[in-house]
Formats: sequence, C-alpha cells, structure tokens
Amino acid sequence: MLKILQTALFELPAILAVKSNPWKTLAVRYETPYVNRVWIQWGEYRINLHKIFPCEKSLYHPHPWPSAVIIFSGEYEMVLGKAHSFPVSLIRPKVGIVSTVVLGAGSRYEMVNRSGWHSVNPLGSPSMSIMVTGKPWSRISKTVPNQSNNRSLTVAERDEILDFFRSELSSVVA
Repeated sequence: MLKILQTALFELPAILAVKSNPWKTLAVRYETPYVNRVWIQWGEYRINLHKIFPCEKSLYHPHPWPSAVIIFSGEYEMVLGKAHSFPVSLIRPKVGIVSTVVLGAGSRYEMVNRSGWHSVNPLGSPSMSIMVTGKPWSRISKTVPNQSNNRSLTVAERDEILDFFRSELSSVVA
C-alpha cells in the first residue's frame, strides 16, 4: 500500500487542481478522535484527506480495508495491536497491544493485516494526513458502531482541507 500511496501523492496535485472533481465529505463523530474527511474514488482505491482532532480517549479500531497513511502536519500517538482470533467483533475486541509510537509530519505507515488494530490521537493540535484505502476485506463479524452523529462537512470545512493539501502538494511536486 505504501507504493500505492506514493503514486497517489504524485497524481493528487492534478486531481486537486480540478475544482469540479466529485469530492465527498464526512464529519466522523460517533467516537473520538473526531475526523473531518474529504475523499474521492481513485480507480479501485479511495484517497482520503483527513483532519483529525485531539481528544482525551481515542477509539481503538480495525480498518475494514488495507491502507497507507502519510502525515503532513501535527503529530499523533498511535497504539498498535492485533486481534487474537476470528471472528472479530468490531467493537471492544480482545486485542493485544503491540506497540505505541508517536508519528509526526513526514511519517508514513501502512496497515495491511486484517487482524491489525490501532488508535490515533493528535498531540496538541489537529493533524492533517492522507490515507489511501483499498478494497474492503470480508470480515466474519460485521458489527458497526452507531454512526448517527456523523454528518457531511460544511463547504468551509471541506475547502479548508482541500486548500491545505493543494498548498502542501504544490510545494512537494514543484
């Protein structure tokens, strides 16, 4: 997934330059940390632009897909773990903690094991990152948290994220 992320970073300035591209938005509010997400389908992958907000307690969760992330600003503490067995409930599983790390701007990582879990919590200020995701894995347990508090981003919230990455990526490619 890190190679896919690298390709996405190369192509993203051109994608961001097209103002009419169909970016979708989501304010993830069912658990902390809160995440403002702007995303677009990119072939068989999704490119997700994230603004993640600091919180007191971050949700420990799996991803239903393989992913790769690069942090552009801020830093966050990430707790990594692995489910011990399947079926895996997506809420409060028996998961062993493997490691805790602090990642900052420029850090990249991938999550490519369907048994992997993590939590992220920005330290001090929101973090800005790009996550590329692949096709969802099939899971034996399909327990999903209540997402009724989620909403679409406002135009201002969406534009803040798009403008940030337009600026950041123009200097990377130039």
